[in-house]
Amino acid sequence: MNNKERLLYVQEILQKETDEENELTLEQIMTKLHAVKGTEVNKKTLRDDLNALKDSGLFPISVNQEKNGVEKTYQHRTKLFTIQELRLLADALTTASFISKEETEQMINKLKKLTSHRLADHLDNRLLVPPDRGNREVQELIKTVHLLHDVIKHGDVIRYQYGQYNLTKEFTLRENGRFYTLKSYALIWDDQRYYLIGEDEDEDLIRYERVDQMYHVERTGAFFTWPEKFDLMEWLRTHSSVMTEQKEDLQLECHLDSLQDVLDCFGLDVTIQSLTDERFLLATKAVIDKGLMDWLFSLGGKVKVIHPPKLAEEIQREATAIIDQYRLANS
Repeated sequence: MNNKERLLYVQEILQKETDEENELTLEQIMTKLHAVKGTEVNKKTLRDDLNALKDSGLFPISVNQEKNGVEKTYQHRTKLFTIQELRLLADALTTASFISKEETEQMINKLKKLTSHRLADHLDNRLLVPPDRGNREVQELIKTVHLLHDVIKHGDVIRYQYGQYNLTKEFTLRENGRFYTLKSYALIWDDQRYYLIGEDEDEDLIRYERVDQMYHVERTGAFFTWPEKFDLMEWLRTHSSVMTEQKEDLQLECHLDSLQDVLDCFGLDVTIQSLTDERFLLATKAVIDKGLMDWLFSLGGKVKVIHPPKLAEEIQREATAIIDQYRLANS
């Protein structure tokens, strides 16, 4: 093993075997170096290697000097990511609905290589997520997203086909597989999915496409410049669910048993007024939509809508329709 190769192996040992809590003595590094390459190295040579790494400034090494008979130790404490940051990245991968379980495992294993073996073991404890995952091939989606980031940066015009599901849950290409030509303006992240916003060159309109339903995306070789009169944020404000969901005043009369449920749903930025020993009034702002109605139904009689009246009326109509449906089924 030549000097340069040995230096790289010493660096790898410190990278993988030491961290904020673990350190190695000179003897331990020598033992590990021998185990890896079967190479014998004397202490002076190894000490020179460690000093070279330390002095380079490219690979920070902390040296804990000999004290009270305890041998001098070495450790690489400054990692590219802290274990807390790696945990956040691992959790993001685990919960991403468009990434398969197999692909998640592969990427988390790559994250493990960015820290020591000891800290990497912490990433083995995973979040539990529902088993349902998208059908689209993950690698294909990842490549498409990367391509779209690149074409947006460089102003490329793209062409693609767009698919959708029919009543039999079969995925088919829209308009008999027609290719659309698009000036790609921006990628949007909304409701756990990627969306692409751009201008259709053939029909002179703005499209808002789900990226996981775009197929055979490719550059056309043409380029475009951003239109001066187009305000992306204004378009999103008026067209996209990212910005159009307006919050309204909401008041709920709740049973004390539902307190944790409502706080989990709305957070602590709410006003609570005690009504009786068992009931309280909650006031907050919320998006009034079907999701909120479904959540209210899930709590049954524990929660009653006080305001807005239109929401109370809609829930009453829905509840009546459900009762009528079961009444007809049993008659």
